[in-house]
Amino acid sequence: MVQLASVLETRPMRRACVKLGGHSDSSGAAELNKKISKLRAEAVAAILKGKMDDVTRIQAVEGVGEAQLLEGFSASSPYHRRVAILARDCE
Repeated sequence: MVQLASVLETRPMRRACVKLGGHSDSSGAAELNKKISKLRAEAVAAILKGKMDDVTRIQAVEGVGEAQLLEGFSASSPYHRRVAILARDCE
């Protein structure tokens, strides 16, 4: 995360806004997985906010739960427990 924050502070990325989407595997209840995935995204946001000059560039932090499982892995694979980071031009 520290390395990602450093990249976001480089000149080419200074105008990028970030959307964080937390994900989970399908183990357990869907509603709980959605909450866990949101907490996962919020944890990444907290680290980035501690390292970025302009925290308003983090425009969205959401949890999608088990709705977007990765192809090629079992539904309970730990690879689904991730945070997707989308960076785009703020303007």
